[in-house]
Amino acid sequence: MNNELSSTSALAAPATKHIYSASRSDLRTLSLRLRSYAADSHATPLFLEGAPIEGKVKLDLTKRLKVSSIVLTVRGFERRSAPRAVYMSVAETTDVHDRTFLEETQILWSPTTASSPHLEPGSYRFPFRQPLPQTVVAPYGHIPLPSAFSPDNCPIFILYELAVIIRRGLLHRDETLMTSFRYMRRTYAPLPSLQRRLAYEAGSPLVGPHTDPSGWSTLSTLLQGQISGRAVEIQCQVSVAMPTVFPRGYPIPIWMMLRARDRQALDLVTSRGRPQVSLDRVLSWASASTTVQSGSAEEPHQVAAARLWHVSSNGSGTDAACMHFQGEVLPPSNLPASFVAPSFSLGYILSFSVQVTGLYAAGAARGDPALTLPITLTSSPGPGPRPRSYAPAPSRSADSLHSDTSSRRRYFA
Repeated sequence: MNNELSSTSALAAPATKHIYSASRSDLRTLSLRLRSYAADSHATPLFLEGAPIEGKVKLDLTKRLKVSSIVLTVRGFERRSAPRAVYMSVAETTDVHDRTFLEETQILWSPTTASSPHLEPGSYRFPFRQPLPQTVVAPYGHIPLPSAFSPDNCPIFILYELAVIIRRGLLHRDETLMTSFRYMRRTYAPLPSLQRRLAYEAGSPLVGPHTDPSGWSTLSTLLQGQISGRAVEIQCQVSVAMPTVFPRGYPIPIWMMLRARDRQALDLVTSRGRPQVSLDRVLSWASASTTVQSGSAEEPHQVAAARLWHVSSNGSGTDAACMHFQGEVLPPSNLPASFVAPSFSLGYILSFSVQVTGLYAAGAARGDPALTLPITLTSSPGPGPRPRSYAPAPSRSADSLHSDTSSRRRYFA
């Protein structure tokens, strides 16, 4: 991801306390205390890019203990689930494979820093401060440390663990106190185009691609087929605001134009099929030698759908006709931002389709979207005015096409 989208600006100190402990009543109690950016103390600890992990290890001994060292370890790894043979039971249907990309170790205590290899009965405190690296090594070079990633029904995860280990030496079992934690990289959207920025600042309507072509990325296709025994051919253009890097939780502007020689055919398509634009999550495996992706880890997974509303038309009857639609996709604020990991990447695409039997996009396989456009989602908005929504309030269910008599607009949702 472009370095312009990342930031290590100053953060407020984390305020949420977390305490983890393990006891052996005959010998000792080991506890780990952390402060993080999590919402509450019962949640998994959360650490943000640019902020170190800080805390304290406490060890209470009732008996003398021989120790070779006490260490703190931070580990980040990919976990991939692979299906086993189909005849196995449900409980045995996956193998788990871990691949470590981050491993940091800090010595909290060792005999070289003390006068004896033994810890005498009493209480011991070991404060620590463990920075997290900005980058890690992947097969194709250095990449930013990826955010934690563990969605449901996904074949691969990014996990982080923090552990305190009391190493006892030969003939003794090490003792470990461990917790998982979440890491979130902070990424920021770049400035919108000048025209879009001015519209956001003034609260005025967005300028479409016909007036501001440099502010929009436009894709075109031809829809062809037969509907109710009549041949149909529709030119379609879908435009998405530039640059195609957007903050999650804020609307993504869309503009659409449909043109046909037959207005009645165009009305049939928009009433039966409803143009649809979806935001889909895409997981792709990375090549071992380049950041170019070498295959999909899963089928595109829809995470949001656009609202489209009709803004203008011309033509009537069997005359040539043109319809213009404006729209927005609202990425949920809890979506993971786009990222690259050592062996895979998370990205998003906008997919356009018209679900009408007998109508197909030129050059697209049956069942595939008519048009797709890759986009990047960031964790936060960038400098400048916040993106605003222009979607009119629907007058009926968001699942139906309808007219708003006050604004003379029709909606698709």
